[in-house]
Amino acid sequence: MIKNVLIIEDKEPHMKALHRILEEIPNVKVFEAHNIAEAYCVLSFSQIHLFMVDIILDTDEVDDVSGLNFVRELRNNKNYKFTPVIFVTSLEDPKLLSYSELHCYGYVEKPFDKKMVHQLVCEALEFPVKVEEDKNLYFRKDGIIYSVNSKELVYIEVQNRELTIYTVNDKLVLPYKTLSKVTRELDGTIFIRCSKYVVFNKNYVEYVDISNRYIQLKGRKDSIEIGRAYTKEMRELFGND
Repeated sequence: MIKNVLIIEDKEPHMKALHRILEEIPNVKVFEAHNIAEAYCVLSFSQIHLFMVDIILDTDEVDDVSGLNFVRELRNNKNYKFTPVIFVTSLEDPKLLSYSELHCYGYVEKPFDKKMVHQLVCEALEFPVKVEEDKNLYFRKDGIIYSVNSKELVYIEVQNRELTIYTVNDKLVLPYKTLSKVTRELDGTIFIRCSKYVVFNKNYVEYVDISNRYIQLKGRKDSIEIGRAYTKEMRELFGND
């Protein structure tokens, strides 16, 4: 199985050094993010199995610990509550907070010891991949609570200040809710974001047309659009030229 590793590092030389080390590990796909915004973008379309996070991502800001803050937020997402995190740091003692509060797997110091980084990453990737069982999602409208089984959820769309959930046999229109909030409850290995407005269940994909930027879903006459900013990610995910 391919394991996805996300490196969050603002300094390009350090990013390249880590990337080169990880490329030598079999069955590893490396994603890069130079800041928190880019990191969240990666999380919107890929399930990550290991994070390598620089503690300090903004050297212009005094006492910056934005890397730590990102991992703190990450732990609030049940899909990443126990995903291994390796901190990248030049600090003398990053363990004070990271091990106790954020369940950090380990840390690597700059400049990098190639052998040590390689060993630590391989160990972290031995963690079993969590497989989400199918479950019910609950949505409220006009005082009524609706239950939707995740296996039957085909795609979700935000449009005109409404959230529309398309299932195998039905359509549910709900008051506006951001896709970011909805996707926190979904399995990130199955539900993929293909645009600013749509999250889809990849188990219902019939075919993907990257050139014309759309995805045809099984059992549906309509197709969903691939946003321009997501074209590269969809090509990497589905291998469509």
